[in-house]
Amino acid sequence: MRAARHTRGYSLVEVMMALIMLTIGCVGVAALATTVVLANQDVRDFDMATGFARAWMDRLQAYSMVWPPSLPPPAEPTAFPTMALGVMPGAGWQAPTTAGSLTRGIDPIGTPIQPDAADRTPHYCAQISLQAGPNDRLLVARVRVIWRRTTLAAPNPIAAAPNWCQTSLNDATNNPQRYRAVYLSSLLRQNTAP
Repeated sequence: MRAARHTRGYSLVEVMMALIMLTIGCVGVAALATTVVLANQDVRDFDMATGFARAWMDRLQAYSMVWPPSLPPPAEPTAFPTMALGVMPGAGWQAPTTAGSLTRGIDPIGTPIQPDAADRTPHYCAQISLQAGPNDRLLVARVRVIWRRTTLAAPNPIAAAPNWCQTSLNDATNNPQRYRAVYLSSLLRQNTAP
């Protein structure tokens, strides 16, 4: 009987090449996972902010239903019922006050945060702008919900100050690289029903 010949195995070079290819694949999967996590966070943020903006727009539209024809046109600051929100027509972006269960800020899971809560910082902040419309009985209402951009270095970069909703009014407009925003616009019509 013949002795078995040496079976040929893998050389060190082949093993090293296989390890290099495996490492490149693992790095690619890790980079993809990171991108997916950030994309999921962005989608969740946009969803929460859109719902929050819609809630504020619904509140403004409800206020327009109690804007009776006996009040002067919206050029007068006291004409529109949003004065209860601390928002004056023609004054640019403003942080509203609390309106029932609706507050100017919510946390990452949608829980309202009262403006005087020292122990909690809002993640999303609502801002309102009212401008005169094309005639005396219309107002252009814009709602903007802003939040800080999420990065890998700081997964939840919320401002340290609890009142950042108020202090970020101009900062969000001037520094779009720091903030994300959702905008909603609507015309508010004065209720002319008797």
